[in-house]
Amino acid sequence: MHDLPNDLPIRRFSRRDGLPGTQVHALTCDHLGRFWFAGSSGLASYDGVRVRRYQQRDGLSTHGLRALAARPGAPHELLVGGDAGVDLLDLREIGPPRVRPLLTTPTWTGGRVEALLPDPDAGSGLWIGTASGLYRWDPDSGAHPVTDPTLAGQHITALVRSGPLVWAATQSGSLHCHAPRPGGAQGGWTEPCPAPLPGGAMTALCAAPDGTLFIGGNSQLTERAPDGTVRATLPLPAPVTALLFQPPSEAHPAELWVGVGAQLLTFRRGAGGWPTAPRCPRAA
Repeated sequence: MHDLPNDLPIRRFSRRDGLPGTQVHALTCDHLGRFWFAGSSGLASYDGVRVRRYQQRDGLSTHGLRALAARPGAPHELLVGGDAGVDLLDLREIGPPRVRPLLTTPTWTGGRVEALLPDPDAGSGLWIGTASGLYRWDPDSGAHPVTDPTLAGQHITALVRSGPLVWAATQSGSLHCHAPRPGGAQGGWTEPCPAPLPGGAMTALCAAPDGTLFIGGNSQLTERAPDGTVRATLPLPAPVTALLFQPPSEAHPAELWVGVGAQLLTFRRGAGGWPTAPRCPRAA
């Protein structure tokens, strides 16, 4: 195990640049390449030039947002989770997105949504992480708590898919894995990391295409290789609130977006690590 360099040049985003609130709780990228940020004061998008903000007056069920997810097979749709449940945003039109409540009170009784993950094994279903446990939702049968004993009573803080595997992180610092069984049957949950990783509570997850997991904690960022070894760590001055891995493209190398405290940092992977040149957006 080794530490990532702690003096990397980085790109910094803050509330002055238009981020929604003092913390970014979730990150994702849509089919047009826009980045979306969910925070305690609403939603924001960044197209590489400027930030646009959306709040309850724009149709959101709440301004306290914690989770984002793009729907597979429907790239123009964005799922947003927060204090009041889950909203569905339609991004097909230019301008503000159209908002439709998907799973909100009083139908939704699971409390604040902490994490969202589309579940292609259940059609248009969802995994939903909350402080009271993990739920599985589909349009036909609704939301039901997952009763697997390894997750009983766990506060689910983050969810991510890596190939056929679904990973769930908890506030207690444990990492859980779900794999489908042969023939498409529902699999169970295992705990491949029974001892909590350094860094305290796990607060965010993201995955690279090769199966690498990036795990955010209260005091550090951990890079976990596909074989389970800890490849690198980066001490941080504040809890990681959100993570997003962007694969390399013709325009840029691989990027890692990290919400840390009241800032959003971006690292770009180069031949010798994660160096980048700083660049900031402006609010609109």
